[in-house]
Amino acid sequence: MMRNALRIAVTAAMASVVLVLAAGAAVAERNIAVERGGEVSISNGRLTFEETGRGLRVICNTTINGPLTTTGVKKARNLPGGVVGLMKEGRFSGCTEGFGGAAEVVMFSDSEHTTEAEHPIPMTYEAFLGTLPSITGILVLALGLILRITASGMTCNYLGNLGVLMTFPPSGGGNTVALLESSRFRLTTGGLLCPREGFAKGTFRLTPEQRLRLNGFTPSVGTLRAEENPVIIPREAAEKTIHLTNNGNEALSVIETHIQNTRGRLTARLLPRCSILLPAMRCDVLLTVIERGNEGEGPGEGIIRFEYANGGGITELEVPYTIERR
Repeated sequence: MMRNALRIAVTAAMASVVLVLAAGAAVAERNIAVERGGEVSISNGRLTFEETGRGLRVICNTTINGPLTTTGVKKARNLPGGVVGLMKEGRFSGCTEGFGGAAEVVMFSDSEHTTEAEHPIPMTYEAFLGTLPSITGILVLALGLILRITASGMTCNYLGNLGVLMTFPPSGGGNTVALLESSRFRLTTGGLLCPREGFAKGTFRLTPEQRLRLNGFTPSVGTLRAEENPVIIPREAAEKTIHLTNNGNEALSVIETHIQNTRGRLTARLLPRCSILLPAMRCDVLLTVIERGNEGEGPGEGIIRFEYANGGGITELEVPYTIERR
């Protein structure tokens, strides 16, 4: 009975989403924003991952943490536009599989095909529920989410975009969050016994509570800034970490790094969390000195150029550097 009720509720929610998307042209000049934002937690619930044919079934206590932006966002699947928040950390405990044995679930991002848990998972705003101006919920998609399921002696990796429905107004200090069963995960790696497809479901509380605001359209872009500009690498240092900050009002994504050497050479490596930066978020770049320059040439010099995408397209940040001679 409960399973049927949940299926009916999810079907109704998705039908409402389709109606809203069909009427999207009427609200093209508006965006939505959450009023509190900041670090939030999705918890007080259990994640269930099931094989589509109801074979494999794994259940875990679940907590997911990450930031929400307070900047108004519009529906936009192409990153970084439309990013309403990030999933930075997923913790799963007390996992069991259908026959009562122990199981394990790990969540991480498919960003750049990495399996490093520190890469955040972007959540994009897809649609709202309700009738304007009374919005009763928003649907977001967690893009490129991988679930690694270990159960019954096998480890299987599943990739998909997870539908997350957050309802409004809040009650009891939080908002209700439901994972939509219509989101399908396909097997990417694993043994022959791994099911080919599965889905995730569960109902949780999001805290602290969030409220929605409907805004008129105001164009804005994310702006990348180097906290040290120009960069000076001291004569005794072989490495230096510099910090990049999103100083604008929209999410941005650092795409490439180019170095133009005048004298002396270095390499620049983006450390994790540069793939999606919400406003005021920071990522680190590790500079490593390869060559300081020849005798009599003076200090090494050059320019580091960061190419990044924001709400206004593709743009660049140039940071001059100097490598002091020993």
